[in-house]
Amino acid sequence: MHTGFTDILSSRISVRLGAAGGDAGKLAAHCRIGAFRGMKDSVLHDGGYGIINSPAEFDALLDDVAKEWEQNECFACYYTFTARREEITARDLRQFIVPPSHLSIPEVFQFHASANKAHEFFRYHQDRLRSITYEALDRAIDRAVDLLRQRVASRNITVAVLAVSDSISYVTTMLGFLRAGITPLFLSPRNSAIAVDRLLQQAETKYLMVSSDDAMQSLARAAIEKSGSVRLLPMFTFEELYTSNPSTQNKDVADVTYELDSTALLLHSSGSTDFPKLIKLTHRNLLEWGRGAQGEMDLDGEVLGGQALAYFHAMGVIAPLWCATVGMTLAVFAPKNPPVRPTPENLFNDLRASESTLVFCVPSHLEAWANNPETWQHLAKSLKAVVFCGAPLAQQAGLTLTSKGVNIQPYFASTETGGMSLFLPESKLSPHQDSWNMFQLAPHCNVRISDARLADGTDEGVALVQAFFLQGPTHTPSAFNATLEGKPAYTTGDLLCRSKINGKEYFSVYGREDDQINMSTGEKTNPLPIEKTLAECEYVEHIVLFGHGKPQIGALVQATPKFYTDTRQKLGTLPQDELLAHLRRAIAPYLRIANEQAPAHSKIFPEMIMLCDRDTPFSLTGKQTVRRRHVLTENSRLIEAAYLEVEKSALLDIPGPKAEQWTIAVTTQFVEQVISRHIGSIRPAADIFEQGADSLHATSIRNALLRALRDVGARTSNVPSDVVFQIPTVDGLSAFLFGAGLHRRTGSTENDGDPEEMTPWPALGKAGETMVRLRQGENPLILIHGAGGTIHAFPPLREKFRSGLVAIQVTPDTPMESLGALIDFYYGKIRDFQPQGPYRLAAFSATSILAVALAKKFEAGGDRVAQVALIDHVPTFYLCPVYGLENMVLESSLDRKAFHEVCCEGICDLLRRDGGGKIARRHQLAKELKDAFEGRPAPEFSTTYWRTVERFLDLMVDFMLCGHMDSAEYELENRPLEAFMRWQSSLAAPVSVYIASEGMKRTIPKHMQEEWKDLGAMLCWPNAKFHHIEGGHFDILSHMDLIEKLQSDWI
Repeated sequence: MHTGFTDILSSRISVRLGAAGGDAGKLAAHCRIGAFRGMKDSVLHDGGYGIINSPAEFDALLDDVAKEWEQNECFACYYTFTARREEITARDLRQFIVPPSHLSIPEVFQFHASANKAHEFFRYHQDRLRSITYEALDRAIDRAVDLLRQRVASRNITVAVLAVSDSISYVTTMLGFLRAGITPLFLSPRNSAIAVDRLLQQAETKYLMVSSDDAMQSLARAAIEKSGSVRLLPMFTFEELYTSNPSTQNKDVADVTYELDSTALLLHSSGSTDFPKLIKLTHRNLLEWGRGAQGEMDLDGEVLGGQALAYFHAMGVIAPLWCATVGMTLAVFAPKNPPVRPTPENLFNDLRASESTLVFCVPSHLEAWANNPETWQHLAKSLKAVVFCGAPLAQQAGLTLTSKGVNIQPYFASTETGGMSLFLPESKLSPHQDSWNMFQLAPHCNVRISDARLADGTDEGVALVQAFFLQGPTHTPSAFNATLEGKPAYTTGDLLCRSKINGKEYFSVYGREDDQINMSTGEKTNPLPIEKTLAECEYVEHIVLFGHGKPQIGALVQATPKFYTDTRQKLGTLPQDELLAHLRRAIAPYLRIANEQAPAHSKIFPEMIMLCDRDTPFSLTGKQTVRRRHVLTENSRLIEAAYLEVEKSALLDIPGPKAEQWTIAVTTQFVEQVISRHIGSIRPAADIFEQGADSLHATSIRNALLRALRDVGARTSNVPSDVVFQIPTVDGLSAFLFGAGLHRRTGSTENDGDPEEMTPWPALGKAGETMVRLRQGENPLILIHGAGGTIHAFPPLREKFRSGLVAIQVTPDTPMESLGALIDFYYGKIRDFQPQGPYRLAAFSATSILAVALAKKFEAGGDRVAQVALIDHVPTFYLCPVYGLENMVLESSLDRKAFHEVCCEGICDLLRRDGGGKIARRHQLAKELKDAFEGRPAPEFSTTYWRTVERFLDLMVDFMLCGHMDSAEYELENRPLEAFMRWQSSLAAPVSVYIASEGMKRTIPKHMQEEWKDLGAMLCWPNAKFHHIEGGHFDILSHMDLIEKLQSDWI
């Protein structure tokens, strides 16, 4: 070796090495040269070092070491050179060579096998640090290709993968699929058998690769039980892929071409609100995902901790692509069978053992580390960034970790877009409230920001926006669900908060648009911050807020195992009601904090905290987030029990006025006592909500009023559900109570019955009364009922129409076995009523399909149809993705139930929205319909109404997917919805569409409303007339603008 010191910064090689080392290459490490990892013996002994005295000698030293290195099969090496009494560490003798931009991902890995063959790709700790270079990885990928071609007959197929496997084997298998040109579908092991079956059918795959564990084998067999045509293949193991025997068969893959816009692999959505759906990712998508890591920070040589990633998930797919693009090494758990199951503890330990410099994981790990002071120093000093994705980070965890110096960085991403935020910023934000959830949008994305307003315009003063991602030169969404500036776009449905810090624009996730809880009071609640606060209680494993269509919010809690263990140790075995009481006491401090932070309408009563059955755990997505809709449906009875408990809170200890003392002074005194119990004494004319009352207080006050009226035999059926909101003063409520009690005492003899029962709706039509003449006149407009079969919404038309008007309603003799039979029945009734045309047909709401079908039937018989008027609905509106018809399996009862639920929510939303949300009667019907849908007791009218809706929806779906075609045509038709659109488009009659500003188009998520603003009519009838009417779905039936146009379009 050489002696002496020199300025090594003058050396071309040493400058490159210094840049690779990070922090300008200056490290205060121990003095050694060349400790090789992955070799039996190191080239130089630990502690050996050399001193040189010229740049030439320095270069010669490097050349000597390089020769020694190339003669040994090492995986990676570390060198330390001393100069200027500072040490510079080269993480690799050679600098990582960035792959050319035109290569596809399979070609990128082939490039690395040559240009960066000794660069470390995988790292894991097993007794000591072990590594896998690109050269070794390349051999394993070839082995995977061999195995695939031995087991799969054709390349142009899809192979599904359902496996619990170690990370190295899973990623190598994925790369083998890509190199072989075979499309893989990666399935979450957390899916149900039904979900797996649906995904296999959607992908039309004949092969399912399954790991050997009993759980996956059982799941796979259950999933393919019905079809029987899917062949099971064994998942590749680490031993198979990384065998010492070189690949010998099918090594030449030169015949495989990788078109950038062809499908590379398939993932699926999380299924948080519906069954999972396929998401196609092209080679271009994958390439752009990898380049998303080219941000402000130089990542060459960094070690990314990916031990806890799920590699069937987008987070797991993107990590190896980052590494291949920027030169990071991917640290994973050691390959074992069964694989290591990540926990916050073993993840942290492996981050230390693998010498990771970054970590990428879900926020639950960070939240656990925040409660463990032993982790703080390492996270702050050894990790350059802790990156989380998939959900927001709890406030207390963020505060704790950032205050200890941990650099927390959120990553905003979705399977449809890949990364949408900058990875990684060069500088971190100074710790302040929610800084750990704030991100900058990625510069490679073509993004537009649009204001997103809730029902009241804003939400607690927060400026909300939505991000729309358009195709650009460096970023291509894999799916589009919106239109912006006349171009296809994708939006995640997330509501974002926007702010400016140090001149840069930052965003944080406020919540999902479809997660917002629409309360019966017209208010909206964002559940995420409340859930995050309550989830900080050590006894809360998962939590879901409920309250859609209700006057107050509640929470479903899945308790941790620790809750049951601690409770049993302290109190013994307790019944469920006492367990619930104990949970409510434990969660009380967190509930107090949540209520202090929440708006008034979102506060939660302790009685609205409900403990779910420990034997029925919450269903989770691949991201380990709760499948919200599924959980709410599964616990619907528990939710109703919570509301019944609150409705009993009628302040029984405050006696109501006696009948013989029913005076305004006495009722005023009673109301004052009730209100002061909640918010203290206030002026008689003061607005109680301005003095601190909220929806929970309103419920209790109303219940006390109802009790007082029932006690004196007064009628309560005409007390609106929102009476306290309508009359929010002591004076007003006292006068109302006095008048309601006085009215009963002056002679009404009606038996009140159910205190919640209001004015009944009209009875359904009688047999033989299908056609009902509303106005005399020639060539009447024949108006078809809504989905519920009734015509009780049509009286305004009868009063204001100038020309003939006839309504069609469902009666006991109406055939409901198929839509075809229903069409034939109505056709005959119309013929009897009006033997000759021209015919004028109209339909209100979901029966628009009947108007189109009848018009086509009349045209087929040689009659002229002069008018087809569709009021706030067209059949193609059901093609909106929110309804899920594109992937519906007709034989699946679960699919139909999900479709019914979406439709029920839409109908209830229309009812509650009508009249500006202030028509109590509409709110009542919405509640009753929801009760009927969920199988709870409801008035006869509402039950019959909903059964009619449900039956009609089933008939309509059958007709749309196959009923409009003969059997031979159906057998040949691969895309029935496209055939249905062609069927509609052949209508010759003029079509007019009347769209309510607050009607059907408002029932779908906001980010879809622009694309579906015409309700889908333009898909079939580009020449249709469109009339936009101000008002709600039912409101517009009394709107003169609609009434005039229905007649003028004919005239």
